[in-house]
Amino acid sequence: MRLEFVPERSKLAPLLIFALWSCLAFGQTSVPKWSLYEADLTASGNAKNWYTDPHGSVTVTFSGPGGMTKSVTGFWDGGNSFKVRFTPTVEGRWTYRTSSSDAGLNGKSGQLTCVAPLAGKHGFLRIDANHPYSFVWDDGSRYFMWGQTYYDVLQPALVNDNWKASVDKSLEYGMNKVRMHVYAQNFYLPNVEFTKYPDAQPYLGSSTDPERDHLNIPYWRKLDEMVQYMYAKGMVADLIITNPYWDNRQFGTDQQNDRFVRYVVSRYAAYANVIWCLANEWDLSATGNQYKGAHRQNRADFERMGTLVRKNDVWIAEGAFLRPLSIHSGTSINFELSGSSWPTYAILQYGGWNPDYMNGDEWGNA
Repeated sequence: MRLEFVPERSKLAPLLIFALWSCLAFGQTSVPKWSLYEADLTASGNAKNWYTDPHGSVTVTFSGPGGMTKSVTGFWDGGNSFKVRFTPTVEGRWTYRTSSSDAGLNGKSGQLTCVAPLAGKHGFLRIDANHPYSFVWDDGSRYFMWGQTYYDVLQPALVNDNWKASVDKSLEYGMNKVRMHVYAQNFYLPNVEFTKYPDAQPYLGSSTDPERDHLNIPYWRKLDEMVQYMYAKGMVADLIITNPYWDNRQFGTDQQNDRFVRYVVSRYAAYANVIWCLANEWDLSATGNQYKGAHRQNRADFERMGTLVRKNDVWIAEGAFLRPLSIHSGTSINFELSGSSWPTYAILQYGGWNPDYMNGDEWGNA
């Protein structure tokens, strides 16, 4: 088993630091507080598709100071490779052990020592329980959210690295968040620039006929690179997990949708710079007439998937301080899910759906 601590990856930018430790099970390494620790595991079975195979799951229980425990779900990363990502939030000694029905993934153990955080790393972003209209980092540092939207930046990112300049330029203007789709899509009008890039999505197959039981692993690894780059730069990655756009083509059966949501959380929850948005303009599918595809979602579907995110993100709470998790409405300035148990804050778009305007700002101005 290869154990990898990744505060920042050198291949992302020349000045970023990359540290790698290779050791056997029961090995030890030091990990700064609030930095990512990654363990590679190899399955011993012969599954044709680990993403859907009932044996293709692994849980790793981390035990830390003061009796603290966190159980993290690993994720499949192609071939027989699995990864587990963990971020320690308390300094001291941590031990861990894996559990799986696959022999190669089961019974692996080891330990790490959580040391002082790296300079400039402040932990996970939270809603301030003492000032609920404000955001704060785990170390008490204040955060004023001022973001940039690059919805489908994953598509051009698979072709070139120009997206890094977009992140860097946003930082130069003082922005500290990038809002982006986990499930990028090429559904725009023919005259829009994104259509010049190859069709790409998190599944195999085409965007018009996605193979929702088969993951496009290079796509996910590119998203890893982007989230890691933003973490190294101090930029929040606001990940929009699903969308009803293009006649709900992102959605399949309930089983497929739930499996996708769990996979996203297992792959990205350990990144301290990640915050969650379950869907963009969810109500245009659930309550409106805009998107009516074969797998149209209703409010109960979004409630179910949102509950899955809340349940599976082991870093969702630090006492009364909650990680940002919400859903975006496209037709009303009211937050219809304010009475639900899973959102931790509200995302409001000023203005509603109007076919005469292409952008939310224009709707609001109108």
